[in-house]
Amino acid sequence: ENNKKWYHYIGFSFHTPSVDVYLPKAAFEALNMDGSTGDVTVPKELCFTNAVIHASTGDIDMQAQVEKDLTVAVNTGHILVSGIRCGNMDLKAPTGAIIVRDIDCANLTTKTSTGDQRWERVQASGDIQVTCSTGDLYMTLVNCQNLSAESDTGKKNLAYVVAAGNVWLEASTGDIVLSAFDGATIKITTTSLEDGSAMNGANVETVLIVK
Repeated sequence: ENNKKWYHYIGFSFHTPSVDVYLPKAAFEALNMDGSTGDVTVPKELCFTNAVIHASTGDIDMQAQVEKDLTVAVNTGHILVSGIRCGNMDLKAPTGAIIVRDIDCANLTTKTSTGDQRWERVQASGDIQVTCSTGDLYMTLVNCQNLSAESDTGKKNLAYVVAAGNVWLEASTGDIVLSAFDGATIKITTTSLEDGSAMNGANVETVLIVK
């Protein structure tokens, strides 16, 4: 005889559900992933011609090889892209951080609002364009053709960065620190440092021409 009441069959779980998708170790034409909430991990054993990943909330860990273009965008969450060779790469994380590490690509564009950006060992045969509002930017061992980095209140710390062509660095109240840095033409536009003092005069553009 079953003496259980109806409420004995009701339970609550506070664990985050997860879904594992198993794919053969092979090359695929395209990856199109559009998710709402949850983390996404794409392992290094996979290879795609093109890859597009969109998520509302969650962290994105992208390690698979992409022959042509890679696009990753998440509204709330972090993006980690590591060990990838691809064509063009476009990364957007409005409220999260972006980490790019061991990358070989053509053109690379990243955009954050409140999160930091960390770059390590990045080789771009084309241009790099970085936008970060209140987050900080850290670059180490980066090579490219042209480099553009724009921020409002975040710091910029660039070390061992080489651009064969032009460099544009723009900041409102954030500091800019360059070490072992090189470019054919380097333009730095600043308003003031974090303490409010002018770096090189309010709204002054400094042009460094390397010969």
